[in-house]
Amino acid sequence: MTYYEPFSIIFDKINIRILQELLKNHNIKSSEISLRLKVPLSTIQRRRTRIEKSGFLQHKYEIDPKKICTEKC
Repeated sequence: MTYYEPFSIIFDKINIRILQELLKNHNIKSSEISLRLKVPLSTIQRRRTRIEKSGFLQHKYEIDPKKICTEKC
């Protein structure tokens, strides 16, 4: 396993656009990003893996208190 230091990502044009796509939809497939950016799939996969392993992005879940039903719903 390769370890990447946090913030060791070079923020070039492609990485910024990958980040933008991930921020819009964190479940987006790499193949979809590849089509949208017109960048080879292997490039997207390699860069996305590095971004995700760097710790720069974090998945977080949030509870919307307004949608919690404690009694009769």
